[in-house]
Amino acid sequence: MTWFAPDRTPNRAPIWFVADACGALTLVFVTVVQMSRPDAVDEFGAVGFPGWLLVLGPAALIVVRRLAPLTVLAAAIGIYLVAAFEYGEGNGTLALVPLSYTVALTRPPRVSATILAIALVAVWPITFYGPGEIDSFDGGARFVFAMFFLVGWAFGTQVRAAQERQAALAEHAAATQAAVDAVARQAVAEERNRIARELHDAVGHSVNVMVMQAGAARLATEDDRAVGSLREIERVGRLALSDLDRMLGLLREADDAAPLEPAYGLTDIGRLVDGVRSAGADIDYVNECPAELDRTVERTTGATAYRIVQEALTNAVKHAGPAHIEVVLRCDERELVVQVRDDGRGAASTATTGGGRGLIGMRERVELLGGRLVTGPRAGGGYRVEARIPRAEDER
Repeated sequence: MTWFAPDRTPNRAPIWFVADACGALTLVFVTVVQMSRPDAVDEFGAVGFPGWLLVLGPAALIVVRRLAPLTVLAAAIGIYLVAAFEYGEGNGTLALVPLSYTVALTRPPRVSATILAIALVAVWPITFYGPGEIDSFDGGARFVFAMFFLVGWAFGTQVRAAQERQAALAEHAAATQAAVDAVARQAVAEERNRIARELHDAVGHSVNVMVMQAGAARLATEDDRAVGSLREIERVGRLALSDLDRMLGLLREADDAAPLEPAYGLTDIGRLVDGVRSAGADIDYVNECPAELDRTVERTTGATAYRIVQEALTNAVKHAGPAHIEVVLRCDERELVVQVRDDGRGAASTATTGGGRGLIGMRERVELLGGRLVTGPRAGGGYRVEARIPRAEDER
């Protein structure tokens, strides 16, 4: 039976069973009307209740043809032969078309053709021994049987061939897409490496020179304030180089296993403020959040808060002139609030244009997390940056 086994399964969606049921009911109706005609009753006799089960059996089996095509076809032929010997042929042969179609659809053409040829030989005895003296028209009956099988087989093989072509096209399209994706990934990897090289050459070298010059100047001066400022320049420069190396490493990563952990979080904001304060800025830092907040807030949220404070302090030191700066962290169960305020005079004129890349970057970071960023001059002078970032439990 291995040779006769199907190599695919017909569509068994409910809608197709409904369609088969409609077809079977139509054929049942036509058969009942035909077998109940007076001339049919005169020729073959009235069909009783058990006889209707045999006469209508092949049509009813259309409903389950998708479950076991070969078994259903064999059962339909057997029922048809018994019914034809007793009650005439009726319309049972019409059921051979969809049943043959299903067999051809689920097996290779040569296999299905062999099966249907055997089935044709099985139904031929009715042309010799069936009631109604059909033997005088055996040539025509054989032709009708052959045509029914042939029509079902032809439709089944054509649909099968169309499905095979569609599957081949889909496989080819998938292979083509995979090749395109591979080329795209290679292009992205090459571009990332190019960007990494350019960043290293354009930024890394310059920052490294700045750190070296600051170190040389620190060794050459005896002014305590200057030494502290130069030492802070060295520290910040080395941190910048470390950040640059981390980013270059991410750019060079070719797989999805690249380390994506943020470099800084909420606990680093205090050190950031201390570093800027040691460089001479007048800063007050107020942290109204519990000490364990950095462990319960999502890492991306903490990194965003750090970068907002870093950018706001950079802008304040650069544009506000001599000013008092306040950095405030507040939090509740729903959100983290970051405020950076100064009372200087230079920030409002430079930042209110909205064109700075730093402000745009801060706004994008906050909005990406579903938060809100407010920036602008203060009523009494100076500038403020306020970010409200939704808190999220760390599930990573």
